[in-house]
Amino acid sequence: DHNNNDRSYQLYLNSAGQIAISLDPDGTGGGGIDHNTGITLTAGTWSHIAVSFNDATDTIETYLNGTLSNTIGYTGGIHEGVAPLLLGAQQSVSGQQLFFNGGMDEIRIWNTARSGQEILDNYEQQLVGNETGLQGYWNMANVSGTTLQDGTVNANDGAIFGSVQIHDLSATPMPPNVNGYSLSFNSAGINHSDVASTPIPTTQVDNMTIEAWVKWNGIDTGANIHILDMGTIA
Repeated sequence: DHNNNDRSYQLYLNSAGQIAISLDPDGTGGGGIDHNTGITLTAGTWSHIAVSFNDATDTIETYLNGTLSNTIGYTGGIHEGVAPLLLGAQQSVSGQQLFFNGGMDEIRIWNTARSGQEILDNYEQQLVGNETGLQGYWNMANVSGTTLQDGTVNANDGAIFGSVQIHDLSATPMPPNVNGYSLSFNSAGINHSDVASTPIPTTQVDNMTIEAWVKWNGIDTGANIHILDMGTIA
């Protein structure tokens, strides 16, 4: 059951292939931001995206391949909703939409504002899964049937839907120093991985970092395509 009063955060590519983020402080869709970073991804190439929300500095920093590329001010906080976290789609009250077309790997969600140095030091490395502040970690190597397993003790396991596949990267260009598998999406039909919401124990999240390796194959419809989505739109 989804309603439009449970919006939290979204990481997506707009119709120009630029990284964009949407945040909501109270889940209602009002008072948040929808920000285009202006950072363009190259289609067919693996890129690492990190977005750090820092309450102490009231900023949102976006990193591309370990380098700070965009900073904006934000004081609203982030609503902790109860809707599932989706990979590769946006959730609406009528179902999923705006499906991602490409590959994803090393999805990480932290309840801390990772520093630029921390992001740089670890973005090309696999994690153990017990790092301080790590709430969810999906490295795409831990799959059992249609279950995408979380690499942390929080057990935020996900369900894989549609034609999403685990893709062996051993014979193709891949993110450096990470495992040899990715989650592969196409933009037709119901293609997404639905993982449990991260257990951040506050009603409004003040510090958070999202990280993902993505390879964008292009936008078929000229619309936005969603990498990671938590919450529901009308």
